[in-house]
Amino acid sequence: MEIHKLQAVKHCSVGGACYDEFKHCLIEASAMKTLIRKWGNSAGAIIPVAVLDRAGMKLGDKVEIEAVEGGILLRAAKPVYTLEQLLAQSPEGSFELDDEDREWLNAKPVGKERE
Repeated sequence: MEIHKLQAVKHCSVGGACYDEFKHCLIEASAMKTLIRKWGNSAGAIIPVAVLDRAGMKLGDKVEIEAVEGGILLRAAKPVYTLEQLLAQSPEGSFELDDEDREWLNAKPVGKERE
């Protein structure tokens, strides 16, 4: 359901006449219609900013897309972290390396792990 209203804004010029300007304001954006269009060898649809805002998304966000009965579900993708990022978030002292661990971490590659 879309609910729109016209909002009157009064403008006055110095020594001149005053006039009302009407602005079309979007109040509620729970369901909007858009077209699916050809985009290269794929298809795309315009997502209104109001819908992105309500979903807590913004331009550049990664999303997952899934076919569901009667529609398409688009949701924020779960982040994928590297080992380095996960370790950087670990509290200090949450793990300890012994001499054997340090030796293994500093060892030179000996097989296909070089690739």
